[in-house]
Amino acid sequence: MIISCINQKGGVGKTTTAVNLASRFAKMDYKTLLVDLDPQANATVSFGIAPQESAFAKIEISEYLSIMPSSKELSFKRLENDHVKKIMEGEDFEFVLIDCPPVLNQLSINALTAGDFAILPLRSGDFFSLLGLKDIFSTIRSANENLDFKVLITHIDERRSITSHFIKKLIETVGKEKLFSTGIRIDSKLSEAPFAGKAVDSYDANSKGSIDYGDLAVEILNLNK
Repeated sequence: MIISCINQKGGVGKTTTAVNLASRFAKMDYKTLLVDLDPQANATVSFGIAPQESAFAKIEISEYLSIMPSSKELSFKRLENDHVKKIMEGEDFEFVLIDCPPVLNQLSINALTAGDFAILPLRSGDFFSLLGLKDIFSTIRSANENLDFKVLITHIDERRSITSHFIKKLIETVGKEKLFSTGIRIDSKLSEAPFAGKAVDSYDANSKGSIDYGDLAVEILNLNK
């Protein structure tokens, strides 16, 4: 299953989701690949790996987890829209997580074209993220009309009254069936883990972030069935 994590807005938890889902699936003994298509290389450095000179070079992190790190080439290399899809056809992984750049560009189109499913992280309470959803939907339809997707609410602060209002507006916009039951709560461990070059389940397995991404992995496995 190839899953693209996409949103043209930064700071919504896109990279955090790709990194921590990849780690979680690997810990569940699924052969997993993380593909960093963002030239900023945040997913790459989250595992303590430096960006590579050449794009799509594969590095093994553990028995079940590998990564295709970001590369300087991604900033200027022109790709056909099915370039990533063709690369993935030659790989043998049960789960592939693709971290897209925070812009709807050729790299994002590549991820959507290759994907079986898309996760759209959305920061809780961010009104402007809601406005940008229509652009993402349009891009998904044009790139891969058969691609299914769900919205993932991140940075949830259950103490704020705006959270329930935001979820209500989101359901009105996308429909309840397009919203993950699992949400990602605010957790400082999610921010600390990349400094240690680890996913949150390795950094602090009992943290809220680790628990939430574990629940999300299970929800995706049930969808995949």
